[in-house]
Amino acid sequence: MGSKEFSSILRAFAALLRYPVKGRAAASRLLGPLRNHVGVAAASQRLERFEQCIATLTDNELEELYTRTFDINPAVTLDIGYHLFGLAYKRGDFLVRMQQALREHGIDQRGELADHLPLLLELAATLPLLESRTLIEECLVLPV
Repeated sequence: MGSKEFSSILRAFAALLRYPVKGRAAASRLLGPLRNHVGVAAASQRLERFEQCIATLTDNELEELYTRTFDINPAVTLDIGYHLFGLAYKRGDFLVRMQQALREHGIDQRGELADHLPLLLELAATLPLLESRTLIEECLVLPV
């Protein structure tokens, strides 16, 4: 996979994981191309099922589902620093470094904390491929 394709996938996932202010139509438009980029059949099938599920929801229901899924339960928050460091001091340091990196790359936080997953994915999409993969591995890939 080339650098441009990898960046495109990261940006699509970032957009998909943002609060759905534009509703399900916007989310659905992202899923088709995203399924085509994902080379794993099982992942593509899951994206297709997700698309079918959100197609039945109103925009208000989609917003409520997003809130119930990500904003109420800390175990599934999209704030990556929380998963990496909990409430420890190291999270504050991570937030400061992320905020600096976002600012350097012209990425608007849109009112979110700097460690919000969509922002991290947008940042990774702007970096050279090796740096992008390193950021993702260090922040998102769990050791086996």
